[in-house]
Amino acid sequence: MTTKIKSVTMFFIAILAAFISNLSAQDPGNPDTLRISDAVGQIDGESSYPYCVEVSVYNDQVLKSLVIPILVDGNYGWTIFDSVSYQGGRLSDASVLDSREKYSFGSDSILQDSLILKFETDTGNLLPAGDGKICEVWFRPVYGGQIDIDSLPASPYGSLRFTTDSDIEFTPQFRPGSIEIPCSYLVGDLRADEHVNSSDLLGINKAYLGCFGTDLGDPWHADVNCDHLTDIRDAFALNDYVFHYDSAGLCECGTYNPAYYSDPGIPDTVWIESDTLYVGHLDTIDVGIVNDEVLRGFAFAIEWDGSAIFDCPTDYNFHWGGQRLIDILGDFWSITLNSYECNHCYYDYINPDTMHVATWPWSGFPLDTLFTLPPGSGVVYHMAFLPATPGEVSMRLVNWNVYSYDYALTRGGESLLITGDLAGIVPVLVGGNLTVLPYMCGDANDDLAVNTSDAVHIINYIFVGGNPPNPMEAGDANCDGSVSVSDAVWVINYVFIGGYSPCDQNNDGIPDC
Repeated sequence: MTTKIKSVTMFFIAILAAFISNLSAQDPGNPDTLRISDAVGQIDGESSYPYCVEVSVYNDQVLKSLVIPILVDGNYGWTIFDSVSYQGGRLSDASVLDSREKYSFGSDSILQDSLILKFETDTGNLLPAGDGKICEVWFRPVYGGQIDIDSLPASPYGSLRFTTDSDIEFTPQFRPGSIEIPCSYLVGDLRADEHVNSSDLLGINKAYLGCFGTDLGDPWHADVNCDHLTDIRDAFALNDYVFHYDSAGLCECGTYNPAYYSDPGIPDTVWIESDTLYVGHLDTIDVGIVNDEVLRGFAFAIEWDGSAIFDCPTDYNFHWGGQRLIDILGDFWSITLNSYECNHCYYDYINPDTMHVATWPWSGFPLDTLFTLPPGSGVVYHMAFLPATPGEVSMRLVNWNVYSYDYALTRGGESLLITGDLAGIVPVLVGGNLTVLPYMCGDANDDLAVNTSDAVHIINYIFVGGNPPNPMEAGDANCDGSVSVSDAVWVINYVFIGGYSPCDQNNDGIPDC
């Protein structure tokens, strides 16, 4: 066969394959159609009311399967999926397309805005040709504004498709719908008394803390910056409105501002000190920020896990502001660094666990002082830990996106840097690796230092019946398995003439105890 004949043959094969593929992808007969109805949601005072959109299908042939991925585009309003009802529809008979699935998920990291409906035969009957409603999809409004309901082009089940009883798949026509949620409420009016004032600001702060009760009946009044979340940024924006008379602090209902933005330039960083701790000894871990732009504040949710267990230091202030904040605000007592330990320290310190901290807008006195953190680097926060068992611990920053009111209200589960214009930056994290040891080699008197007093402690124990090293293994400075005068000599050599450190017999900087 010549090259020319081969080329012609391959050409016709390609055309035939395309023709067959096209046949399988096209709707035979009149185009089948999927329709989504329009709807109106209702938010009345402190209540929202469920509403539904109708999903209707026209098909001129018997169908064995329908896959319907829906995108609820809530860029301007927001609603959440509630349920599916089949009453009064073409699927009211449970034996028709009797295998039914519904799956809601988020197309991004914040909102649940996608829904997949899948109907197919299992042991039941096919969907006969016809036209009409197949189900009602019920939603509940969360924020006011316009919402579009479109077809989701990609989903875990693929795109929109119908399948006939002869296994021909095709994409039907699609007619989108829309939802209108009237803005019949005043943004920022958490108390729903038709006024926005300091009482509302107190409510949003208490709601964000969470430890003191919700004190917030709904999310729509509290979405002060229109990012479809209720979190620390709303507290900042509402503070600016109340204390600085900044009308820009309250957004216009029905608009949308992205919750986070990409940090330009070198990413701002939160670093957590990596350190070695010892069982039974209270120690502090520093947390710092490296930022190349002005910040209004920050929020941390620090989670850790590993094999070590911490006890709660009940007789110690185990969180306080760092030097970088003191330098800005003048003295320690001018810092209002709100931190909260809900569900961890007061109950346990067993990993994994979480500590939260946040600066509030009024981080100084008087209350209307505008706090800003200029570009720079330094410690902003101290954490105290009391190790109970040896082991390893790894810390990380978390953004839970866990909301108490149906995915609408953050409870401090975020790690953000708040910029001067109240945008949110998700910072990069470095450090945060802790090693907890049972004791310090050579520290015979258990004061977390190796010096001449440890040699004296060992001598007193051996010759005059003094207290033994605590624990005994800590006094074995040369790691020969016993505590003797040679251990005291090892410590003296280490302290005065630069000898090997305790139990570091090969001088590699790593104790062998």
